[in-house]
Amino acid sequence: MDGRDLLQLLFPCLDAAHRAEVRVLSDGRCVRRSFCTDIGEALQIAAADAGAADVLFGVAARGGGAGGGRDNLAYAAALWADVDAKCYRDKATALDAIRRTPPLASAVVDSGSGYHAYWALDAPCSLADPAGVDAVEGIMRGLQQALRQPGGRALDACHDAAHLLRVPGTLNHKAPPPLPVAVVELHGDRRYRLDDLACLYVPAAAATCAIGFDGEERDADDVLARAVASGLSARMRDLIVDGGIDPYPSRSERDQAVVVALLGCGTEPDDVRAIFAELPVGERYREPGSGDRYLAGCIGKARAYLAARPTGRTYGALAPDVTERVAVERACRELARISRALPATRAELGRRLRRSRATVEKYLGWGIRLGWYRRAAPADGGPGRPAARYELVDGVRPRVQSGAAYARDAAAVARLRQGALKAQVSGAGDADP
Repeated sequence: MDGRDLLQLLFPCLDAAHRAEVRVLSDGRCVRRSFCTDIGEALQIAAADAGAADVLFGVAARGGGAGGGRDNLAYAAALWADVDAKCYRDKATALDAIRRTPPLASAVVDSGSGYHAYWALDAPCSLADPAGVDAVEGIMRGLQQALRQPGGRALDACHDAAHLLRVPGTLNHKAPPPLPVAVVELHGDRRYRLDDLACLYVPAAAATCAIGFDGEERDADDVLARAVASGLSARMRDLIVDGGIDPYPSRSERDQAVVVALLGCGTEPDDVRAIFAELPVGERYREPGSGDRYLAGCIGKARAYLAARPTGRTYGALAPDVTERVAVERACRELARISRALPATRAELGRRLRRSRATVEKYLGWGIRLGWYRRAAPADGGPGRPAARYELVDGVRPRVQSGAAYARDAAAVARLRQGALKAQVSGAGDADP
């Protein structure tokens, strides 16, 4: 079983009007989007970027128009659910729930942090009209509820017909070490009529439907100033105005934390919308296919979170040990990417890795201080002053992100962050690329 078998199940017809969307994400940001008319082409794109980035695909076929949003959907040949291990006692319990809960899944994919379950349809359902989209999404909401453990956490909301899941045969880079994404089970004979699954239909959640935006324009800077005056933390304010994600692993998790913090200090949904519409934190919100629907989902989850925690302001910050661990993991991930791209100049690293000059300089400096990188000897001859190139130190292999080697790297990075290595480095100014 491999990714080809699954994609053949999900895309029985591909042509100019029915395409498979593949997205390549780096640090939660889309760096490449392709629309494929051949399964082999989609797998080739996935394989090319799997080593250094997350590769996802739209489970529903896209139409011949532009973009991968809800307005350009063609058909769904299967239904799906994201069964994350965090919603169960452990990962094995999550897999057991999929195997025991009717209707039995047609395919199961290990996503690294959980499983993706698929239910193949006997005939593709057209998504060209709202009725088809509503039917598919309503039944998937029911499947998510059926898989939920009694008294346990609700599964991640992935019933959006334009949702993307991970491509089997790639790696999940959400947190180091990268974890393989692989097909666990595939039962091509398990196919269901959509009408037979109609008993599972659940209408849109009341919390999400109740969130409406009045459309009135608001000044985002004024909204943010009021939120700060009402107790919004400086860290959350910085995330909003800078658009960074540290210490969160992805933009979606950062967005969720920001929304929780804003609602927690009394900000109204329309004011939250103004912030995401105008300020850097709203990058994902402003992408095609996200918008108000995405933000309404974040607000609904935030309301549920705050209702369960009516006292205390724990939503504004991670525990110090968690913050440090996430920061170290992010630094290790960046250093590993740079290691694989060396030798190169700063400018070449920025282009290849799609990182800012400041980010490249920061982690090159860290790598030099750790004794992993060095300036390459300048080439003889040539007009002018050539740009400095950097390379791995002799005997140092490209950084890995698994096992004992990763543990050593993470410990060294943690010591550097804490300042323990600075006193051991002579001529610290030379470390500045």
